[in-house]
Amino acid sequence: MSHPYDYPTFLCTVGFIIANAFAVGLWAVALCAIRLRFFWILLVASGLGFLLAVVNCAIYYDPRPMPDLLGSAGFKFFFYCYTWALLLQFVATLVGLTIMVRWIWLRVRPEGGGD
Repeated sequence: MSHPYDYPTFLCTVGFIIANAFAVGLWAVALCAIRLRFFWILLVASGLGFLLAVVNCAIYYDPRPMPDLLGSAGFKFFFYCYTWALLLQFVATLVGLTIMVRWIWLRVRPEGGGD
């Protein structure tokens, strides 16, 4: 197994793992404390983001075994699934945040505010 040659980029991939782990903890605490359903969406999206970040870090750490392990067609399929999973995770996060912002908006805006 080789080591990454670009340590700043590798540390960025590790940063994604840390950030997603923090998000999982944040949404889990929010779900337990506040018990609003949209926190489930954010928790699941962050969990998926954490898994994708771990896969990304592992692939960046040493990408050479992937094509050998999966074969050319398998690696191509994995790449497409990974890319679509990234999009799914991002959209799920946006949905959860949109519901959260709407919930906040409905409770904070002044009555008859003319918005």
